[in-house]
Amino acid sequence: MSALVEPSPSAPTHRRTEAPVARAPDAAKSWSSLSVVEDIAALAEDWRALEDRALMTPYQAYGWVRPFAETVGAAERMAFRHAVLRDAGGAALAILPLVITRRSGIRFAEFIGGKHANYHMGIYDPAFAASLDAAGARLMLAEIGAAIGGLDAFIFVNQPTQWQGVPNPLAQLAGGPSPSGAYKLSLVPGDGEGSLRRSMSSHAHKKLKNKRNRFVTYGPSEIVRARTPAEIARVIDAFLRQKAARFAMMGIADPFAPPAVRRFLERGAQAEGDRPPVLELYSLDVAGQSVATYVGAVQAGRFSGMATSFAMDSE
Repeated sequence: MSALVEPSPSAPTHRRTEAPVARAPDAAKSWSSLSVVEDIAALAEDWRALEDRALMTPYQAYGWVRPFAETVGAAERMAFRHAVLRDAGGAALAILPLVITRRSGIRFAEFIGGKHANYHMGIYDPAFAASLDAAGARLMLAEIGAAIGGLDAFIFVNQPTQWQGVPNPLAQLAGGPSPSGAYKLSLVPGDGEGSLRRSMSSHAHKKLKNKRNRFVTYGPSEIVRARTPAEIARVIDAFLRQKAARFAMMGIADPFAPPAVRRFLERGAQAEGDRPPVLELYSLDVAGQSVATYVGAVQAGRFSGMATSFAMDSE
């Protein structure tokens, strides 16, 4: 399991890849067919089957993308295009969940999630991803662009350079380092102190201990994970309230204010059948009051921090 705590060689880079409208470089084609599907529900079986073995981040999990599409996406009337590459037997080799956007009359394709998703990456069969070099990635984009039709460019930001040791195919294309690094840390069950020692200097560890000791003077404190509908509602209430106060102080628009964002958080934090929630919500409670929250996306034993909030009136 990994969390975002220490510098990682998988740090994302900002990518802007022009859609090849004339012809892509010659490349060996490692897929048999490609289609573009607008309705995510029609892809549920294929998506889940690929997900069980895929290289992917939590932000492209079916349980993350579908609630986002049906809440935030629906409210903002987003135009979704899910590109699916298949082998000769019809099995999905890759899915790229894309949204069509326009700026200054230019039509782009980007990964779904926007600023709510810290990683923008396709969902790949591991062997397929390993076989896809830069020329193959350009050919893939050329076919996707042709299948969607009318695109001027792809915009791919926050691309991990690699995932689980396998290079990210799209990160091989034109781009540069992100101004914000990504971080990871392997967690060892029952060894919280060891994880802290591996992730920070002794000075930082000492400061953290001092802060933890100060909590005793404020009253009983605990970290609570929201599991029931009532707990989920309480943590979301605190998260949105704390975010609203923070953005108001900064004098900028609150991206979490639209009601659709709350609906997305509520849906993502609830289990779907026998599948666990794709979002985990935590609250730091002091004397029974939430003074901070943490929202994370989870998939296949990995936890990725999405957002945090702090009560502005807390010390």
